[in-house]
Amino acid sequence: MNRGNEAENFNKYVEATVKALFHSAVAAFYVDVQHDWFHTVRKADKMPPSLPTEGSYSVAIERFIARFIPASYQAILRLKLSPEYIRNHLNRHETEFSLEVPLYSENAKRWFRISVTLIDTLEGLPHHAVISGRDITVEHAADQARYDLICHLQIKNDKQNLAIEQRNRELLIQNQELANLNKELLESRDSLFELADDLQNALAQNSMYHEMLQMQQAGLIVYDCKTFALLYMNDIALSLYELTEDEFPKLTLQDLRDKIHLMDDTPPISEMPVMAGAGATEEVECSITHADGKIYYVNISYKNVVLSDGHNVVIAVVTDVTRQALNSQKLADKAYSASHRLEAVEGTLRHFADYIYHVDLTDGMIVDDFVSNGYLKLLEEEQIPIPCKYDTFIQRAKDLLGLEFISYNGRHNYNWNCDTLLNDFYHGITNCEIEFHHTKTDTYHRITALMAVNPEDCHVVMTAIGTDITNIRKKEYENQRLLLQAQEEAQQASALLEEQQAELELKHQSLETAYMELMEFNSIVQGLQSIFSSCYYIDINQRKFTEIKSNPVMQSIFISSRQMTDSMDVYIHSEVKPKYQKLLEDFMHIDSLSYRLQDKPYITMEYESESLGWMRSYLVPAQYNQSSQPTHVLYVNEIIEEEKVLQNHLRKVAETDGLTGILNRATGERKIISQLNANQSGAFGILDCDDFKGINDNYGHGIGDKVLIMVAHSLTEAMGAENIVLRLGGDEFAFYLTDCNCKLQLSSVVNKFFTILDSIHIPQLKDRKVTVSVGAVLYDGKSGKTFDELYEIADHNLYESKKLPSNRLTI
Repeated sequence: MNRGNEAENFNKYVEATVKALFHSAVAAFYVDVQHDWFHTVRKADKMPPSLPTEGSYSVAIERFIARFIPASYQAILRLKLSPEYIRNHLNRHETEFSLEVPLYSENAKRWFRISVTLIDTLEGLPHHAVISGRDITVEHAADQARYDLICHLQIKNDKQNLAIEQRNRELLIQNQELANLNKELLESRDSLFELADDLQNALAQNSMYHEMLQMQQAGLIVYDCKTFALLYMNDIALSLYELTEDEFPKLTLQDLRDKIHLMDDTPPISEMPVMAGAGATEEVECSITHADGKIYYVNISYKNVVLSDGHNVVIAVVTDVTRQALNSQKLADKAYSASHRLEAVEGTLRHFADYIYHVDLTDGMIVDDFVSNGYLKLLEEEQIPIPCKYDTFIQRAKDLLGLEFISYNGRHNYNWNCDTLLNDFYHGITNCEIEFHHTKTDTYHRITALMAVNPEDCHVVMTAIGTDITNIRKKEYENQRLLLQAQEEAQQASALLEEQQAELELKHQSLETAYMELMEFNSIVQGLQSIFSSCYYIDINQRKFTEIKSNPVMQSIFISSRQMTDSMDVYIHSEVKPKYQKLLEDFMHIDSLSYRLQDKPYITMEYESESLGWMRSYLVPAQYNQSSQPTHVLYVNEIIEEEKVLQNHLRKVAETDGLTGILNRATGERKIISQLNANQSGAFGILDCDDFKGINDNYGHGIGDKVLIMVAHSLTEAMGAENIVLRLGGDEFAFYLTDCNCKLQLSSVVNKFFTILDSIHIPQLKDRKVTVSVGAVLYDGKSGKTFDELYEIADHNLYESKKLPSNRLTI
């Protein structure tokens, strides 16, 4: 590789190397991954002195691991710091990785974070990298202490949770005892239900009763009174009329009328009595013949109603009475037998029930005297004539006994009368249960009602069986009250435990936060003591300071008898170089410190002192008031003389050409562009060596390098230090003469360069002289030309000079 190109590549990435060296890293190494070579960039005093400064990277890293790294970490460190691993895992997208390992130094174990940072690549593979090590012993110790505290608090919290769980188990046992008591009450209630079920089973054994149950299902049709359009048909109605859900919305009532055969003189639809107005009813008997020839006998009950939105509709209940018609004779034959069986069942029920009576729901009448064991004494004394209207009977019971309905089949606010019971029967409800309260006697009663069709007249008859359940209900209510009371006490106890647990959690969080803050502050202080040369704790309001660590120079100035402002004033005027005194005064201005540090982790500045060299100062907030403004800060100083020397060296390396020592192309071009942007007039020129390739081919690259160095020195001597001289690359050079406004002045300077160049003799070249060709352009500072435009003109003039004899200038 050409030495000039190698220097260019090194200069290109040297700034990236500087960025990779964090100021707190105790060691940093510049590594050539592809050629297994390294060079020490920085090594602090705390690092082992036996570490080599440069040489074979693989040999050095193996010695370092074997000597200073514990055996349990050696394998992973050998793997991740090997050149092969770095080449395979670093690229343009993943430019860095790090790992934390312990290190034995001077019989002490310390923890380090080792970072590998990619600097540049060659042919797509990592070429150069920086490996840096940072001492994190204090941070690691703080993390371990924080983990131990969290474990301790977790154990304490687990014990508290166990106590709470024990209390919850005790409450659960109490709730279980109450639930068992409630279960006993429910079992008592279920025994009465079983009695009613026995009655229903006895009635259901009658075959005629089974036949009648099949007739309870009915079709339902709703149509509009004005348009006769069908609004609704349930599944049973659709089945009877042989329709589907998609067909019926397109039909009218007349279409349904066409499908049936009326058995009486029913008037046209518009003249039917049900159309007279709301509340009007009508019944029609008819038959429907299906497509398979089967005939169905149906009974249609119409009722005119007005919906809540004012819409007038007719509801038609279509009951399939086919089996009733065919078996009417069979029912008549068995009526006598069924009647006697029913009387036998009722005789049995009288031994268990407190009162029994029968109601013909179709006529709305009580059909015989009720049997009572004294519970309806008030009604008996009224001598209500039997048969009588059942609704009247219920109203008299409400007036005399203070009857209040509680529930009907588990529902509340039910209107107990003949119409609602009959409607329920038509919808398939054959037995029901109602509870009510006699307010005047303070007793509770349950009526089990069984509804069936009387085969003699096909009326719906209800048998009401009444039972006094006062003792059961009052015991249930008392148990419910006790259960609610126990649940409320349990909830209060649980809420109290939750409050106590919340208080403990808040205290735990407060302690953890305080501990974290303390450990963080302690970690910061210990870290500062190990890194910085001096550290002071400043009270902004009192303008006082406390020394944490100091160096001999500052210790003699920052004494406890002085305020911070006075000590700082003495230090600035006695130790800080004049160039930086005003800057440090502004940086340490204590009245504006809270404002400048608000919402910032720290502020910093660099300055040069007389005794300690280059320093870097930090102001870090340590405590805040309720308004989130800093009240105390840490003032720390770090000696960065070594870092500054390294930075200046790297900056010089980055800006100069490695072979000739003059400016490289990037730096020189940047300075020329700066002159152009400032409208600085001058002359820009480009030159190259005549037949430089012949020199390299005939005398070797070493002589070629001497020629380039000679040309660079001659050009610098002729142009002067105030002008810009740079190497463009290869054998090409450029210059910019400031304030050069005429060709005569430019020619004079270039001729001086020709003279100096002609006077230099290189023995290896013998009598051969080194000559150059120059192309230049004048710039008045007003035309606004760019660097590229001047370069293009000068390059064209250089081409013209090449056509002429050696040492020629074309402007």
